[in-house]
Amino acid sequence: MVYQFSIPRSDIWVSIFDPSYGVKIDRKNFDTFRPIAAKLPKWVKHLYMPKPTQFNAKVVEPPDFWESFNVGRVKVHQGVLADGCIIPPKSAFAVTSADCPTIVAYGNDINGHLQVVAAHAGRDSLVKGTDIMSMSDKSVVANAVGKLTSAGVPAKKVHMHIYCGIRTGFTHPLDHPQYGAKNRRLFVYANMYKGAIRNEETCEIDLYELIRGQAMDCDVLPKNVVFDDVDTGADKRWASTSREPGTDKRNLVIVCRG
Repeated sequence: MVYQFSIPRSDIWVSIFDPSYGVKIDRKNFDTFRPIAAKLPKWVKHLYMPKPTQFNAKVVEPPDFWESFNVGRVKVHQGVLADGCIIPPKSAFAVTSADCPTIVAYGNDINGHLQVVAAHAGRDSLVKGTDIMSMSDKSVVANAVGKLTSAGVPAKKVHMHIYCGIRTGFTHPLDHPQYGAKNRRLFVYANMYKGAIRNEETCEIDLYELIRGQAMDCDVLPKNVVFDDVDTGADKRWASTSREPGTDKRNLVIVCRG
C-alpha cells in the first residue's frame, strides 16, 4: 500500500509506503538505498537521510551531512545523527519507522521563498529530559519550527503536516516496575495537551495530538496543523513496534521538494 499526498499551494509531495515494499536500510551497504532512490521523481537530485536512532531532536542543514554517495542519478547524503533536516529545492528527505510520526513543516519567508523541514518525531524526540515545564522547548517540533523562524518564516505562517504515526494503543503503564516513574512524568506532561491522553488509566498517548500541542506552544496556529488518516497502532497493514514488539518491518516516508 502506498499513500501519496501533494501539499496544497506548495512544491511538496509526500509518499508513504507500507512494509510490503520491503525497504530495509543498511547504512554501510549503499545498494540498500536503491529501492528508495528508485521511488523518487526524476527531478530529485539529492536525497537526505539523517540517522534518527538517538532521538536527539536535532534538525540539521545540508552542509552538516558528512557522507555522500551516488545511487544512480541521485546523490544520497547521510552520516549525521539527527531527527530531521532542511530540504533544499530539487531534493528529498526519507525515513523508515514503525510508529514514529514524520512531520513536515513549511512556510514562506519574508521574501516569499519556501522553506521546508522534515523530521522523524518519535516519542523520545518529543519528550526530552525530566523537567516537565521545559520538555517542549527541547523537542524536535520546537527545533523544526525554530529552523523556519530563523530562516525568516513567521511562526503564525508555519504549516505542519503529520504522517504515518501511532495514535491508538500506545500505552505507558503508570505502575510499570522499570519505567513507572518515567511514565508518570510523561503522563503529567502529555496531559497538558488536549487530546494527547486517550486513556488515563493506561496512559495511552496520541502522538499526533502531542505534536499539535507542541506546535501551538511555538505559536503555530491550530488550523495550520494537519493530520493524515494513518494509525500504525490500529491498522495492521502498517509496521508497528507497539503492536508487534521486536518487529524488523518498517514503513517508509519520502518527502520531496520541487
